[in-house]
Amino acid sequence: MNIFIEKINSKNLIITGQDFDHLKVRRQKQGQFFKIVETQGDSYCEAELVNFGKKEAEFKVKQIFKKKTKKTQIVLYQAIIKKSNMELIVQKATELGVDRIIPVVTERVSEQGTLNMTRLAVIARESAMQSERLDIPEVLEPINFLDAVKADNFFCLGERTTGKNIKDLMLMLPPCPNIAVFIGPEGGFSEKEFSVLQANYVPIVSFGESIMRSETSAIAVLSVIRCFCLAE
Repeated sequence: MNIFIEKINSKNLIITGQDFDHLKVRRQKQGQFFKIVETQGDSYCEAELVNFGKKEAEFKVKQIFKKKTKKTQIVLYQAIIKKSNMELIVQKATELGVDRIIPVVTERVSEQGTLNMTRLAVIARESAMQSERLDIPEVLEPINFLDAVKADNFFCLGERTTGKNIKDLMLMLPPCPNIAVFIGPEGGFSEKEFSVLQANYVPIVSFGESIMRSETSAIAVLSVIRCFCLAE
C-alpha cells in the first residue's frame, strides 16, 4: 500500500485524514515500511512508520527516489453508465494504469445526473494506494460526445463491427505520447454517433462477435493497451 502526500518536505512526515484511516483499518504497526508518494512533485520515498497515534501517523523518511517518466499516457473516454458500474470502471482503470478518465455524455446515457465526481476521485485515490501506483489518475468533468471524438490517437471499441482487431491496431500504432480509447454506453452507440465516428476517421476496433457490457469492455481494452505499453 502506497501513501500520497503533496510534498516530501521533511525527514519526518505526518499522515492524517482518510489516508490515516486506511492505515488504521489495516492495523499497521510501528516499524513497517511504506512508499510515500508526492502528488505535487516527481519524487517518492521509502519511509518507516515510527509512531501511530489516535488521529495521525508519523513516518521517518529513509530514502528518496525520482519517479520514472511514462512513455505513453493512457486516456479513457467512458460513456456514462450506471453509478455502481462507473465506480467499478474507475477502480479497475486505475489498477490498469490509466492516467485520465473522462466521462462522456452520449445519446443513450440514462443517468447523466448521477455522477458523484468527488466520490469517483476518492475511488481513484484509494485504488492507486492499494495497487501501489506512483500517481493518481485524473477523473475529469463530463464532456459531450462531439468534443470526445476530437482527441488525438483516439480509437473506439464497437460491437460486432467489421473494424480491426484491437491487437492489430496496437501493432500498427507508432510510438506516441498518448493513447485514447472511447468505450460506449449500455446499449451501444447510436447510428448517428457511429456516423460521426466514421466522418471523423476514428478507428473502430472489435473483440469479435461477442457482446460485452460497457464495464467489461473498458477492462478488456485497457488490459490490452497496458500489455503493449509495458512492452515499450
